[in-house]
Amino acid sequence: MIENTVLIVDDEPHVSQAVSRVLKSDGYQILTASSGDEALSIMKNNDVQLIISDQKMPNMCGTDLLEKIKKSSPKTARLLLSGDIDNKTLQQCVESGIVQRYIPKPWNNQVLKLDVGSALSICQLRRKTADLTQILNSSNNAMLMLSADAEIISCNNTFTEMTNIKKSSILGHKVGELVEGMEGWEEIRRSCCINKRWQGSGKCFRLKQSPLSVSMMLRHIIDADEANIFCLWLSDQTESEMIKANSVFQHFFHPITQLPGLLLFKKSFTPKDANSAVQTSSFLLIYLCVNGLDHVKSSFGYVVADTLLKNISQRLLNVVQDQGVLTHLRNDEFVIKMQPQAKYSDCSYMAKVLINSLRTPVKADNNAIFVTVNAGLGGFNTNETTVENALQAVCSAAGKSREIGMNRMQWHKKDQVKLLCGRYEQQKALYKGLLERGFTSIYAPRVSIDGKQLKAYETSLAWKKSDSDIRAHIELLDSPADLPQLYCALNRLFIEMVFSDVKDMMASNRVNIPVSIPLCELYCQDEGLISDLSMLLEVTEVDPKLIEFQISDRLLKLQPKTLYYCVSKLHSMKFGLALICKNIDKDFVGFVVKSPISGLILPSWIIRSLSSNSISRALFKMLQGCAAEKGIPLIAQGVETKEELKYLRSNHCDQVQGIRLGIDKPSMKV
Repeated sequence: MIENTVLIVDDEPHVSQAVSRVLKSDGYQILTASSGDEALSIMKNNDVQLIISDQKMPNMCGTDLLEKIKKSSPKTARLLLSGDIDNKTLQQCVESGIVQRYIPKPWNNQVLKLDVGSALSICQLRRKTADLTQILNSSNNAMLMLSADAEIISCNNTFTEMTNIKKSSILGHKVGELVEGMEGWEEIRRSCCINKRWQGSGKCFRLKQSPLSVSMMLRHIIDADEANIFCLWLSDQTESEMIKANSVFQHFFHPITQLPGLLLFKKSFTPKDANSAVQTSSFLLIYLCVNGLDHVKSSFGYVVADTLLKNISQRLLNVVQDQGVLTHLRNDEFVIKMQPQAKYSDCSYMAKVLINSLRTPVKADNNAIFVTVNAGLGGFNTNETTVENALQAVCSAAGKSREIGMNRMQWHKKDQVKLLCGRYEQQKALYKGLLERGFTSIYAPRVSIDGKQLKAYETSLAWKKSDSDIRAHIELLDSPADLPQLYCALNRLFIEMVFSDVKDMMASNRVNIPVSIPLCELYCQDEGLISDLSMLLEVTEVDPKLIEFQISDRLLKLQPKTLYYCVSKLHSMKFGLALICKNIDKDFVGFVVKSPISGLILPSWIIRSLSSNSISRALFKMLQGCAAEKGIPLIAQGVETKEELKYLRSNHCDQVQGIRLGIDKPSMKV
């Protein structure tokens, strides 16, 4: 057993003697010092496992001493003993790792023994894992050291390079938070102990990148009285996945033109996995039948026919580009699935351009060959017809166009076709934007009522392209209940973007005030919300006090228990919470009184009618009273006119946001 040496540093001898008496009874070797300089001298000549330092000492305070020891002897456990230290200083020291535990004066002897024993156990464990990690750092595979409770104790350099995650940000976290496939830890650990190893596969989280496919092997490394350590090797399976993807490519793509085939076309109408945000509902198709390819085969042979087919597909691709997806169904049949934003007029125009692109001869080896084409067009909804029936319908329409002549087009039941529902267009566009990360975060200033002090930034999700068919800002709070996965995914992406922006702004000292983020009702009800936010805090190291979430009180009617739980959890994580007041009744007042909210937000419909509607004025006074009783600000959101601003100022609203106070800006201009 290792004999543990404890160094006690205090300028008051009676304190050092008292602590020594308590610890000597547990068999520790005790060294004492009366100053920071003396402690550093002792540290140079002795292997000290733990140091307990007083805070207030002449020449060098305890936190300065422990900071120096952290650099010179990082394996030594560090405890701070003090009766008078401000919370901010203590929090900074704990967060930076300078102080590992804090012991208040006067201390309880039993609690002191427990704190020292726990700190020494962790110290011993870290020394063992540090030695083992140093040996295994030469491995090409990423490695995590785990405790018996699945907590991450250490990792090697390969892991940090593979994931771009700092070692300090994952220590102490459960491995299941980082590696998908390690959630059932008890069963995995039991299997590893029985069979000497455990193997599996999963996904490993990477910072600002998509998860990495990995194969995993778990081994039991150390089995001592005080330590059970497991080593998890993670092997990158990217190359294997590429080989598998190539096999899939051959299965789903046409062998001659390399265009997507029928199987992939059908697959595009269903979610790729359980986490996909939305299923395609309405869609536009253009079916093309190229005439005369069989004649080319019989006249010029298969080689010329294959070359002709490749050149035809290239011409069609040059026309379609990013306006749709070109699929090669069979030898002479192609179909284009238009993008979700496309209208019927776009579809007609596309068909005409496609037909015209094949009016000039197509080269195949030394031959210039004329071909003709007929097109069938149609608009469909997967709730009303199957994909197979839709293909049959546009194929039939192409057949009818051939009755008129070559190089013609025909709509399927054109007299019955209606314009695509705007909502379907919107959700498809949102889905595309989600896949392509086609959004940005916008910031609007929220100021004190006199306009002299910046209080927060209100954030909103917006399209990167200003010419999008959808409005520039995307409403997240009042999301439709039938699209939970889409709007949860949008809100999750938006929050990640804002956290990243705040981290960048903190690093460049551009801002140190709260950023207010809307939290949609659907995401409030999502079980993964709290774990998502916990992971973001660890990865970005953003101060939660700089984040405020806006929550609608509509959940009070729909899911009151969920709202209370969500608010409680977010408050415990030190986030700010602003309540948007939409359903003001006795339940609302009770919720405001009981819940740890930090602000009340006036909706725009109340602000718009303050000067003309007595009910709105009464609601305003009621909310003003609630905010005053709670000691929190009343926030007017979306102030657009001088009259609105004048009324709010004369009636003592606390904070205001809107176009009258400042325009929206992207993060880099905040």
